[in-house]
Amino acid sequence: MDKKRMNYINDFKRNKYKRISFEIDINYYNDILKPAADHAGIGVNTLIKQAIKEFLRKDQG
Repeated sequence: MDKKRMNYINDFKRNKYKRISFEIDINYYNDILKPAADHAGIGVNTLIKQAIKEFLRKDQG
């Protein structure tokens, strides 16, 4: 990928998304979170996004 295209993508992401960083116990990640995501056939990031959406849906309902 050329530099111009990479810059465009990075600018797009910077303007359209907010990166959220948090810490989680490594044992919780390895023993619970990652296996749950694998079992569902999704990534951990997707699992977290779905959990947030479900929480907000229940909270607003």
